Amino acid sequence: MSEEHTPLAVIDYRNPAQGTPPPRSKGGRNVLVWSTVALCAVALLVLTLLPSLGRAREQANRVKCASNLRQIGQAAMMYANEHAGQLPPDLLTLFQDQDLTSEVFVCPSSES
Repeated sequence: MSEEHTPLAVIDYRNPAQGTPPPRSKGGRNVLVWSTVALCAVALLVLTLLPSLGRAREQANRVKCASNLRQIGQAAMMYANEHAGQLPPDLLTLFQDQDLTSEVFVCPSSES
């Protein structure tokens, strides 16, 4: 019993209509170009905003540092009121005697 193999599709290469692929639309390239342009615009916007974000972060750190210094000063005054006008001899005494957290003694801008 012999089986004959028949191809699923026969392409006639002599027929120009079958030998050429379907024409590509030019819309695909336009989408790629506009997507690239949009991505570049977003990248430029982000690069423009990064320095201002860094400045805002530094300003926030300065405000927090000033708040920490105010808390230390108020704790020292409370210590002085409780100890006949004497300021604490060191920060460790102030930390142990007053209700301060250890984060108050660390500057948020410091490298740690």
